[in-house]
Formats: sequence, C-alpha cells, structure tokens
Amino acid sequence: RSMTTIEIDDSKINKGYKLRFESAVENQKYHVSDVEIPLSTAGIAAKSEGKGYIRYVRLSKI
Repeated sequence: RSMTTIEIDDSKINKGYKLRFESAVENQKYHVSDVEIPLSTAGIAAKSEGKGYIRYVRLSKI
C-alpha cells in the first residue's frame, strides 16, 4: 500500500479533465490506463477500481 500527496488546482475540477494512472511490472504487461478518475466532484469522492496491477485509488480532499 502506498499513499502519495498530489495537489490539483480547483480550477481543473468539473472541467472535463481526468487523472490517469499507468502501471507496469518488469517483463510483464503494461497497463496504459490502469485507473482513470474523472476530476469531478463525484469522481473525486468515489473509490476507483484498477484494471491491472493497481487494486484501487481513493482520493481525499485536504
């Protein structure tokens, strides 16, 4: 498990942007869009399931 802090400007919320996580493991499959989260009020509040090596991503507004 890993926790990382990123800062997203409020002007990007609800404007059609997405936050995409890519993942890879050496000598194995590369997941271009393992998790994709819309930068919307609802998207930020939801838990987003991964499709590859990432189990899930949950964002918290601080």
